[in-house]
Amino acid sequence: MSRMPSALACLLLAGVAHAADGELREFSTDRPNKSSSATTVDAGHWQVESDLFNWSHDRDRSDSTRTLSTVLPTLKLGLTDRTDIELTLPTYVWTRSSSSGVTQRATGWSDLVLTGKVNLIGNDDGDLAIGVAPYVKLPTGSDGISNKRTEFGVYAPATLKLDEDWSISFQVQLDALASDTNPDARRFNAQSFVNLSYAMADTLVLSAEHYAGRKFRDRSATIQTFDLAIAWLAQPDLQFDAGVYLPLNKAATDLVVYWGVSRRF
Repeated sequence: MSRMPSALACLLLAGVAHAADGELREFSTDRPNKSSSATTVDAGHWQVESDLFNWSHDRDRSDSTRTLSTVLPTLKLGLTDRTDIELTLPTYVWTRSSSSGVTQRATGWSDLVLTGKVNLIGNDDGDLAIGVAPYVKLPTGSDGISNKRTEFGVYAPATLKLDEDWSISFQVQLDALASDTNPDARRFNAQSFVNLSYAMADTLVLSAEHYAGRKFRDRSATIQTFDLAIAWLAQPDLQFDAGVYLPLNKAATDLVVYWGVSRRF
């Protein structure tokens, strides 16, 4: 695990040649927003998408929590023209919580997530793309970081290209998550995403996204955020991005900032 950042850096810097089996699709990633792309990785090709830095701060009266994580790689492999498999590897997490003057710290690894994505329409052409992706989170993380429970769900992203510069995306996600009050029980969780993207140039895209999520039967409030991001296509198969999550209500984390990278091989 300790060698993971170095291994990812080697992958990103390596000039791995593409197989000469035809023209690849336009580079598409699930970053930098919370929502995901409806398209899949080209068959026989790999893609790496990762945070390089992620920091959050949340404060509620006398309580506050700061969380920092670094490299969080998702490895994708295109299986067919319409399907890929995705593995989100653990990242190392540092947390610092203060409550009524008492400070607690926790460090360790996050959980492993396995996802399969299927594109239903629009993988290669057209203005509309729709996909579906079931996932499972395995409780491989460290004590104090992971809730030590298997969780699963499915999400369905859709993107409509409005013109050459503007596109709008929608996503719904349904999850079975561990209860906050009773870890042995599962709670139905629902999430929605609405994203508007604008291509300022061929290599620069700005986006704004509204997110809402609620875990039912846990007496928890709906979390709502307004998220801003920028993505720069440095090369046809290399993208850098940065973004911020801003709270729209008290249930949301006060601030999340991040930057990351994606590379196709």
